[in-house]
Amino acid sequence: MFALLGARVTVFDLSQETASARPRCGSHYSLAIETVQGDMRDLSCFEDARFDIVWHPYAINFIPDVHVVFRQVARILRRDGLYHLQCSNPFLSGMTRRDWNGEGYVLKRPYVQGAEIAYADQPWVYERDGVIDPIPGPIEYLHNLEYHHERTDRTGFLSFSNVSDYSSMKSRF
Repeated sequence: MFALLGARVTVFDLSQETASARPRCGSHYSLAIETVQGDMRDLSCFEDARFDIVWHPYAINFIPDVHVVFRQVARILRRDGLYHLQCSNPFLSGMTRRDWNGEGYVLKRPYVQGAEIAYADQPWVYERDGVIDPIPGPIEYLHNLEYHHERTDRTGFLSFSNVSDYSSMKSRF
């Protein structure tokens, strides 16, 4: 989306397969997209203040200590840059359609900040041409919003719940 709007885009992903698929997507629209494979806890491949925007989709729940990631993002983000973080609802982490009882989802485990949860992925993750070849399920860590805000505040980020909050705050500086 950002490349279609004229931005220079760098995709950073743990999976080499996913990272290498991005240039193919960009080439469909004649867009150059840089791809880098690596771990979000180590962004040392990027120089300080390189990015205006860091768009971080659903992935932070796979990291036990999010502060490590936030420090890295703070370093590579330019002053007045935007860090968009998407995270899961901790009550739903690890739930699948198998947990639906016909009326709702039954919470089966207590919510404890930082708790490690593991669960089997749903079959659709592996179905390719009728072959099901599962790998071990993911391990996620429960992080509540208070934890995220506390960690981002320690790093110097300002937290906003929507873009209009950000726009009005930015106009004050």
